[in-house]
Amino acid sequence: MVETVIGKPVLELCKVSKSFHRRGFPPVTAAREVDLHVCEAETVALVGESGSGKSTLAKIALGLVRPDAGEVKLFGKTISGLPMGQLREVRTAMQPVFQDSSAAFNPRRTVTQLLSQAAIRHPSPIGTMRERLIILLEQVGLRPGEDYLGRFPHELSGGQRQRLSIARALAMDPPIIIADEPLSGADVSIRGQLLNLMIDLREKRKVAYLFITHDISIAKAFAHRVAVMYKGSIVERGNADEVLANPQHEYTKRLVEGSLTVEQAEKAVEAISHKMESGVAAS
Repeated sequence: MVETVIGKPVLELCKVSKSFHRRGFPPVTAAREVDLHVCEAETVALVGESGSGKSTLAKIALGLVRPDAGEVKLFGKTISGLPMGQLREVRTAMQPVFQDSSAAFNPRRTVTQLLSQAAIRHPSPIGTMRERLIILLEQVGLRPGEDYLGRFPHELSGGQRQRLSIARALAMDPPIIIADEPLSGADVSIRGQLLNLMIDLREKRKVAYLFITHDISIAKAFAHRVAVMYKGSIVERGNADEVLANPQHEYTKRLVEGSLTVEQAEKAVEAISHKMESGVAAS
């Protein structure tokens, strides 16, 4: 399928390969010559079942895992292979949101401490640090923001912790967020709220997303383009509407058959959006 490119690439993975070796076992290939790019204010969904290599690819993009071959580029400049000190500075432009929000934070730090740690690395002329943190919290739907500043992570619900994860990512004002199964484990209403939040942030702050999910219906509701990953390779890619409506690869067909229909996905998102607009959905 032909893909529509909607801007300049922010993140590019070029012929990226990665295998893991264990003594006494054959190597496991997690990524095999993967080409992938994400443009400004675009969402690309990387879809596949557990073990397909999606999370490894996310870690390679973030510089947490070094590829065996290939390059990772940020705004056209190769960042894979940089010394760790330089890489830490460069990858502030890429912020992660992981699946397990309960393990994402130091349990001994308050919300103020957790967000300040990120915000202090990205100075802003917007008011005091306290004012800036309140704005961040309210942008992700934690209102009133000042009520959350003194809380610890364990005092927040799962949905609130995931919102806090997004707030911490936004504190760095990144052009791209790499979200690895950020909705997995949340109930339907919370998933809908988080999805709508991420769409809203994309529109208002022009944030790009590499969105990793096993659920192709979520990809349909959220992504501009989809890349389907199977056993370390991209087996199908294209505009999200086209891939879901007319999958070509047998693996993609299987994912689509096991997921919601296009109509069901759209109705679910519309219903949740209507609730949020009416003020019915809880924060």
